[in-house]
Amino acid sequence: MKERTIVRRRGSPALEQGIVFGILLGVIQVALRLLGRTVHDGNVLFAISVFGLVIVLFMYLAAGQRAAQETGRVGTGAFAGLWTGIISSLVAFLGSLLLAIAHLSVLRREAETIIQATTQNLHPPFSTTADQLLLRAIGIGGLNNLIISISVGLLLGAIGGIAGKAASNRRNQILQEQAYDSAPAAPKAG
Repeated sequence: MKERTIVRRRGSPALEQGIVFGILLGVIQVALRLLGRTVHDGNVLFAISVFGLVIVLFMYLAAGQRAAQETGRVGTGAFAGLWTGIISSLVAFLGSLLLAIAHLSVLRREAETIIQATTQNLHPPFSTTADQLLLRAIGIGGLNNLIISISVGLLLGAIGGIAGKAASNRRNQILQEQAYDSAPAAPKAG
């Protein structure tokens, strides 16, 4: 009979998968945002948005599935989705912040135009600078992204966890069958 050694992993599969998929998803989101700023055709922007949505859904499901496959628990998949959401939000926020700093003069002009167009008829005059508007928009956008990413990550991570648990159960069943088939036969009494 073959001896099998069970390798005990250190660390959390949910955190490991969350880090991997979170960083990858965050980088993809930044790249898609950068691409979206350079494209001015509505149909292309729509296609980029749909592609981004499909990637987001896939990443959360895959993170949950892979983590749950290691442990056989749906909760591990949900936590992998949670970590993917947190990490991808932070990476996307930092990337967006760097892009905003790189394009600060253009963004400032756009913000000043918005302020002038929306506040010219207000009494008393509205006193918001373009920099204040940009900081608020970046902060609120980052917070909204974090909340939505955590919620969607938990949900889709759990759904991926269901698939991962099923795959883990199938793998364990196959291993048990192989162990049973390779067990030596009992000696015959004779």
